[in-house]
Amino acid sequence: MKHLMTFDETLKGATIKGRLLFLVFWFFIISCAHHLIKEPSIVTQPAHMTIAVLPFKNLSNDEKLNWLSEGIAESITTEFAKDKKFTIVEKSQIDKIYKELVFGLGELVDPATAQEMGKMLDCDSIISGSFQKSGKKIKVDARRIESKTGKVYEAVSVIGSEDNIFALYEKLTKKLLESFEK
Repeated sequence: MKHLMTFDETLKGATIKGRLLFLVFWFFIISCAHHLIKEPSIVTQPAHMTIAVLPFKNLSNDEKLNWLSEGIAESITTEFAKDKKFTIVEKSQIDKIYKELVFGLGELVDPATAQEMGKMLDCDSIISGSFQKSGKKIKVDARRIESKTGKVYEAVSVIGSEDNIFALYEKLTKKLLESFEK
């Protein structure tokens, strides 16, 4: 019956250089194995999420600003759709759910409604919010709601000039995307 050679038997008759190379080789093998045990997956994929972006509520008394309700939602939807870790619920599905829940477009979502919408839309998070205007400034508040619990996971606000509404959209979207990194 063969037996395994001991460390001393393996190195018997080897030169110092050979022994040193042998030790370096085994040290390398052991450190690689240790690294793989500690970190089994070097490259991890981010979690995939399904998001529903609702129209934003106009809190101003100016009906001329109603176009912002859809404009903000569309801007957020477009930017999130560019990121492969998100699936976006189509606007037509959201409109259908609004009608089924007898819920006015642009209404703020309470926790119970968020849970119901989340189930109906089969989404992980809902982005909802509002906007208001004062003078030439527009403030947009957005909430990321966890649809399973109805709890607000993150809230962000941006203020900008009505003369540069697209910069305001970009700032808001950037903050919302950052909230998913946390």
